[in-house]
Amino acid sequence: MENNIPEIEISEQEQIDLLNRVVSGDEKPVEKLISANMRLIYKIAHSYISSENNAGSTSIFEELIEVGIIELITAIKSFDRAKLKGTLLHYFYLRINAAMYLVYNHENNVIQMPRGRHHLVQQYLREVQKLKQENETNINDELIAERLGWSIKKVKDVALSLEMNTRDWHGLENSLQISDGTFAFDSSQELLDVVEAQVKELPAIEELMVCLSYGFDSTARKRSAVEVGKLLNISQQTVSKTLINARKELKNRLEAMNIFNY
Repeated sequence: MENNIPEIEISEQEQIDLLNRVVSGDEKPVEKLISANMRLIYKIAHSYISSENNAGSTSIFEELIEVGIIELITAIKSFDRAKLKGTLLHYFYLRINAAMYLVYNHENNVIQMPRGRHHLVQQYLREVQKLKQENETNINDELIAERLGWSIKKVKDVALSLEMNTRDWHGLENSLQISDGTFAFDSSQELLDVVEAQVKELPAIEELMVCLSYGFDSTARKRSAVEVGKLLNISQQTVSKTLINARKELKNRLEAMNIFNY
């Protein structure tokens, strides 16, 4: 299939002219812009399956190509020349790579936002604290399960996640710089779902930066801008700037929903 990629080479300025036409409502240049950037899509997709373990992953490769095309179209239709920093190639690379990274690692159970895990941990901790205040000397999984109405397996699972959990919900809260009250992530399951949904509504590159930076993946480990940059083969400065934009957008969305002081 790769041998059938159209050989279309056009200058960056010509691509920008075509992008401006698309933004103005002309859909005709979209196909030409896709053709001009297909080799970039294939190059990025190859970087995810080039390892020996993934050598035969044709279905994954094809999915990444499809995701890359969809994200390219999204990037084309949302293009804003005034916001372009650096080259157009770099702009497309960031968008496509972020989308592929999210999809590829979701398939491999790496990028997964926690659904209510923090809320369950808080319930667990509160119950343990109550038992201690009652001077209970034999605090065990069975007793906690009975008090919370949970299964033993659920108690063990939450206890394990408590040992491993370094997801920085409150670090994200602090980074949003909320001045009026607190953003209570553990106040309800509904609130956790709202936050998760809003993170997923961010552009792919911003969603990815938040996930990796605050440990919203199976590693549950926060990463510095340097670490994230190395993972994605981009500069620390790019990571930092993208995170700033992501936090600003997330803060605006949440404030608009009036869910602070929940």
